[in-house]
Amino acid sequence: MNWKHYSPPALQGSLLPTLTLQEGSQSFLVAPGLVVNFGLTKGWEAVFEGRLLTPLSSSEPPNLTDAGTFLKYVVRPGVLQDKSGPSIATEFGVLYPETAGDSHFGASWAGIISQRWIGGRCTSTCKPNSTANSMPICS
Repeated sequence: MNWKHYSPPALQGSLLPTLTLQEGSQSFLVAPGLVVNFGLTKGWEAVFEGRLLTPLSSSEPPNLTDAGTFLKYVVRPGVLQDKSGPSIATEFGVLYPETAGDSHFGASWAGIISQRWIGGRCTSTCKPNSTANSMPICS
C-alpha cells in the first residue's frame, strides 16, 4: 500500500500479484487484484480496491471479493511524504459483499504506520473489519 502524498487531483493504481489459492478441494486463480488511489485534497485520498477469484476446479463464474471504497487521511506526514520519521495514516470505508457467496456489506477502519530504512520499508496495518464473516487483521 503506497500512500505517498499526491497533489489533487492525482491518480495512482497498483496491480497486485497473481497467485493461486487452495481451499479444501477447490483451486482459485486470484487475479487481478487492483488498488486505485485518487488524491482529493491535501492529506486525503479516495481508495478503491478489490480482487477477482476465478475457480480453476469448477465452472462457477469468477467472484469479486475483498472489494471496498475507503477514505485515507495522512495523520502525520513522514518518509512516504519525503519528510523525516514514520508516516501515519488512517483509512475507513465500506466493504462490499462478494458477487458470489453469502457475505454482507460491512465497514472497515485501519491505522497505518510506515517507516523506510536503507534496506527497505516496513508498513504495519491494523484493520478491525466489521462484517458477518471477517476477523480483525493486523500485519
